[in-house]
Amino acid sequence: MKFELNQIENTIIENEKILNHKIGWRFINSSSETIQNNSGIGIITLNPGGKTYEQPVFALSNRKNAYLDEKWGNFSIGQDPLQIQIKALFREINKRWSYNSDYKELMRDSFMAHLIPYRSNSYDSLSNKKETVLLSKNIWTSFIDSKFFNFKIIICIGKKQFEMLVEILTNESNYEKIDSKLLSTGWGNYQSEISTFSNKTKKFKLVYLQHLSRFKIFNRKEGQESIKKLIDYITE
Repeated sequence: MKFELNQIENTIIENEKILNHKIGWRFINSSSETIQNNSGIGIITLNPGGKTYEQPVFALSNRKNAYLDEKWGNFSIGQDPLQIQIKALFREINKRWSYNSDYKELMRDSFMAHLIPYRSNSYDSLSNKKETVLLSKNIWTSFIDSKFFNFKIIICIGKKQFEMLVEILTNESNYEKIDSKLLSTGWGNYQSEISTFSNKTKKFKLVYLQHLSRFKIFNRKEGQESIKKLIDYITE
């Protein structure tokens, strides 16, 4: 499969009924512009959640960003716990990179997507999970092999998508893992894993963070030194 945007969207649509997904899908949580032109940062979550049907979305438009501009559940716009944590993460990155005076501009220029586009209440309740995961891996394999894949940092908010991307990069791409490091998140004994991948022309860091809706590692006094060291290493 070649990563052409229309082709990928059509593939997701065509397989929605085949794989019996009934409550919609979303692939990209940032604007479509960030696929081709972005800050060099990618944020990858597992799949969109929910129990009821929502209109399918391939990508947002007009520099919209799901973590800044959307109302999730009973929370005000941008105030879901995960949205708050993602914003705090980008504040820390922006301090190091000085990308813009407003960290939100860094967010709007960053690529954010789901590894699996189809919506479900949980990963375990995902319809035809084996086939759906395989389809998603094929989409991401084509993305990694495309001209659009050009990042300095990819941060996975959760373990499953980190492991899936490591598998793809190791077995299905021309990238090689050249380094791996564990660093404390400041939340008990939990650690972040940072793997560095390289090919002949590119090098980037693939980062695993615990799911930030449950592990609120930012905006807290405890663990500040650990977070400082972690973000320093990710952004160096």
